[in-house]
Amino acid sequence: MPSDAELRNSLKEKGAMLARLSLSLSPGPSDLGSWHRHVLTSLAVTSAQQVHHISAAIAKREDLTLDLSYLAWSVRTLFELRLWTRLAIDPKHAGRFMGGLITDGLDIFAGFDGIVQQHLKEAGLAAKFGLLKNQLDAAITQIGMSKKELKFNVAEESRNMGLEDEYQQAYKFTSKLAHLTATATVFSLQQGLVEQTASVLLIWADEYLEDIIEKLKTVSSAGN
Repeated sequence: MPSDAELRNSLKEKGAMLARLSLSLSPGPSDLGSWHRHVLTSLAVTSAQQVHHISAAIAKREDLTLDLSYLAWSVRTLFELRLWTRLAIDPKHAGRFMGGLITDGLDIFAGFDGIVQQHLKEAGLAAKFGLLKNQLDAAITQIGMSKKELKFNVAEESRNMGLEDEYQQAYKFTSKLAHLTATATVFSLQQGLVEQTASVLLIWADEYLEDIIEKLKTVSSAGN
């Protein structure tokens, strides 16, 4: 099992690599049809942010103040980013990522009833939000895919990629730790469990980052 020092160095190198990749993938101001590279850049940047969070968790581990839920959330996020990166290399699937912006907006509007609607009306924003919702509805029609088709299901995508075992083990476990569950509460009170679990989570994080970087490199190399 790698030591904290080895993991710290590995994370530092991967963070630097993701920063370089985000720059090489980022489209220039004159690029046309560059939405695909925008998606890939956002995945590289968000992955780099998780490196920062995990590095902070390692520092806290040294003075025994590690927040296991904080670390688990970042590792869980990296698992999802790993799936999205594998998909988004293909522009067709990257379109689903962009479509998610639309479905997220529609989900938000679906919750804007009752008191929220009243506040929007009082603020004179109801008409603007209504227009935006209509635009989102129109965008769904133009994409030619239903909300269900655009939805990203982690379990289903993991199975499609042959990662169902990892989903069952890593993703479900980190979800239990990331949210306010009995497992997260009990683990946080047991320093021995925290240490052992953190070691496993950091190894998973390093593995997911390696996969993300390798996939992004293939696109970056092809574009250069």
